[in-house]
Amino acid sequence: TGPDNAYTKATTADGALLITPLTGQDFTLFLETAGGVGVSIDVSPKPGNGRTLHLIPADVPLRPNPDAKAWEESQPFQKTLVSVARSVVNGDVPENYTEVKASRGPAYNPPAGVQLTPERQLAGSHLRVMRYRMKNTGYVTRALSEKQFWQKGVRAVMLSTRTLYANGEGFVWVIFSTDAEGGS
Repeated sequence: TGPDNAYTKATTADGALLITPLTGQDFTLFLETAGGVGVSIDVSPKPGNGRTLHLIPADVPLRPNPDAKAWEESQPFQKTLVSVARSVVNGDVPENYTEVKASRGPAYNPPAGVQLTPERQLAGSHLRVMRYRMKNTGYVTRALSEKQFWQKGVRAVMLSTRTLYANGEGFVWVIFSTDAEGGS
């Protein structure tokens, strides 16, 4: 929404919104996606070429997954966590989990001292798993432990190696809680 007669709008088949200002006055647009993500944009019309904005949320809100929820809640939490961890470390997908773009994972910057690149994300109901490629960009070998990767919201960490040589690479799998209380 925005002020009357301040702009025209059109949409494309792939979901883009095209806005053309009709006034020279500044105004604010309020957008809300079908998924409930909202944003406000301050518009200052100027002559010349327009701008393209790609609005990408920092974290993907997970969609309800009743099948994964039923599976996660059908056994004690620790058993669910161990089962999820074993599945992902072996390259499998936990029961009823769905693949989500890795680039849209939760904000995660642990003080581990290695470069992390998200490669895969699997989402259940109460848990979300991220696989990161880790790289030691330093010049010395780095010893690693799971506790270096812990932060609020993390439920479990699995490492492919405990030692990362200079320029060496490995994997870390991180299981996040999607519940509000997270790993607190």
